[in-house]
Amino acid sequence: MKRKFMTLLLTAAVSATMLLGGAGSAFAADGSSAASAPGAKTAAASQTSADMSSSVASAAAKFAAAAEQNTLTSRTGHVMEMTEDDIYYNPASGTVIDLEDTGDVDNIDMKGIVLSSQPAKGYYVLYRFVPKHSGILAFSLTSGGYSQLLNSKKEALSSRDIISNNPNTTSTSTTLNHTSYGVTKGKTYYIKAQYTSATYSSETKYYIATGGAVSASCTGAYGKKASKASTLKKGKSRDGYIEPKGAAKYYKLSTKAKNVKIYINGDSNSDEGLKVTVTYKINKNKAKKYTMRMTRYKTSNGCKIYTVPARKARIRATIKVAPAKSGASGAYTLKWNNWSF
Repeated sequence: MKRKFMTLLLTAAVSATMLLGGAGSAFAADGSSAASAPGAKTAAASQTSADMSSSVASAAAKFAAAAEQNTLTSRTGHVMEMTEDDIYYNPASGTVIDLEDTGDVDNIDMKGIVLSSQPAKGYYVLYRFVPKHSGILAFSLTSGGYSQLLNSKKEALSSRDIISNNPNTTSTSTTLNHTSYGVTKGKTYYIKAQYTSATYSSETKYYIATGGAVSASCTGAYGKKASKASTLKKGKSRDGYIEPKGAAKYYKLSTKAKNVKIYINGDSNSDEGLKVTVTYKINKNKAKKYTMRMTRYKTSNGCKIYTVPARKARIRATIKVAPAKSGASGAYTLKWNNWSF
């Protein structure tokens, strides 16, 4: 006899552009100050702004909230039905579970795990996932645990990252309830999900947990080295992604202006994330560097380059985006513009 099961309601904190091709979302960038350059007295400084649209906004699905009579409730009220085929009863540790990439945040493929007791220490399942898009893979659990991206041979690609969803609260941290990876379409990946807690259902007397994932396209032209850097046009966004253990990508800009502001926005699996190195030069003065990070906890960052006193000059910059450490990956949008005091 089939078991009557649950209605799953989920949340998604993913931009319309990233997943549905709509208008982007604004974001704020706030980096730290950099030292002044000599000669023409240029400087890089922090910038906070909400004027930039991006096709990679928070880039993560928030699944989660409370268990009540075998129902998981989200904070947006979007409803998805989980069929009997989506439920796994007491799967052994290491069980492989297939997740289909729908590419649509309103129809994410999710699989439920039903356990007779809380997971034992070290218990995990492997979610097999083949992304339809090169760019970002957003993965989340409805319970606490860890995730790690593996390749088709089940070898570790990423670091082991915590996922913390507390089902007994109405406030879940968006920095911990998911993890995001840079991936290439058509490749087979495994997401090792180590559950440390599951949601208890008082109705069925089972412990319930679910996992879900979706990919989104985040691609754009780039250079493989500084001398071949791809040109960024003023006011135009450029998407990109870095796979775990992936190579750096290079971009450049050149303009005659009093100042330039450069932004990066996106998401990563790591607390160190992606390292962005801006090497800039004003006229013929000595080149200077400014480094910023885009991490799981700091998904937006930016810097300014300007002349003191304010006067037009030739500003050139090369932007290098690379993993900050082994196992870090993610997807991002870059953009530059001029600003006014």
